[in-house]
Amino acid sequence: MTLEALERRRLGALIWREKRAEAPGKEPLLRAIAAFLRRHGLDMLEFPPALEALRARLQFVRRHEPDGGWPDWSESGILAGIEGILDGFLPERFSKNILKQIDFQAALKAQLTYDRRRRLDELAPEQLTLANGRSFRIDYSAENPVMAAKLQWFFGVRSHPALLHGQVPLTVQLLSPAGRPVQITTDLPGFWGGSYKLVRHELRGRYPKHDWPENP
Repeated sequence: MTLEALERRRLGALIWREKRAEAPGKEPLLRAIAAFLRRHGLDMLEFPPALEALRARLQFVRRHEPDGGWPDWSESGILAGIEGILDGFLPERFSKNILKQIDFQAALKAQLTYDRRRRLDELAPEQLTLANGRSFRIDYSAENPVMAAKLQWFFGVRSHPALLHGQVPLTVQLLSPAGRPVQITTDLPGFWGGSYKLVRHELRGRYPKHDWPENP
């Protein structure tokens, strides 16, 4: 999709003359872009995966700290304040492909101060290092963040990983050596002391070359 600046002359609802206009000023351009995006939605922008991941992390923290002053990066929140977000990030020259010229990632990140970014990293990190020294990325796209990794990589982990300084347990998806889900839990200690016995029995049969200790 592209944007064009047009000059129209009307007689009532009838357009009797139309021509391309000179490049619009900043304020008219902001209003035009805002109206365009509110009509067509943010899918027009094709945010890169890194920005979508950052949005998901921020929205997770915002849900748990509704009075924390976090910006609203939901689609409705971004569109409601799109003029302010883009102010200062418009290219110097207008073109039909102006949406591709705007660095929306930089515009959104500019809403976060250094201290705010640091707090976001503390409360909802991109990855978490467990007690056994292994680090895993966290998927915040679902309502409850998920950490997925092979079951053996959690051997030695006695406390369940959590976010927001231990307030919100992660959903842990335990995978087989082939990468298939074998268990989903929000209570690792309970899993080790409970259903791990049955899971271990099944995995020993499927993957006999792997080590499956009784007390991992």
